[in-house]
Amino acid sequence: MFEKYQRRLQVAKIKPGDGSALPEYRMWHLFSRSLFFLRLPPGSGSRHVLEVDVRYLADSTTKDGPATLYRDGLQVSRANSLPATFPVSGGVIQVAMSPYGLKRMHYVCDDGSEHPLRPHPRSQEGLRSRFGRRFPRTSSLVGAMAVVLLLVGLAVSIPQ
Repeated sequence: MFEKYQRRLQVAKIKPGDGSALPEYRMWHLFSRSLFFLRLPPGSGSRHVLEVDVRYLADSTTKDGPATLYRDGLQVSRANSLPATFPVSGGVIQVAMSPYGLKRMHYVCDDGSEHPLRPHPRSQEGLRSRFGRRFPRTSSLVGAMAVVLLLVGLAVSIPQ
């Protein structure tokens, strides 16, 4: 019951879009913007491609807001704050952000199954996933080194 109430509040934050076209993703957007795609599954009754544009530095005062939903390249709706839930045919798209980046970007079907959205190949997430597929051992090593550096920083800061 709490989830339905929470979803209803998040859907209420969604504003209608203005029908503008999806801006092209450029390399200089690497640290300020992410773009995710979803081709709706055949059982949803729709054959559209949905894109979610997330801008890290945006807030409620900017034109598009932090998250914007596009259908086939045209703006359908936008959220002025996160977390947000975009209603789409066959379910909803849930978007949430933490202080360190995106926390959640999933398509939740009406039956409860969840599917993550696919990142743009040139976004941070897309580059990271491609690196992990092409160099799995190196990717694991980078992750292990990050954990070790975190633990060393924690061990140094505790005595202070």
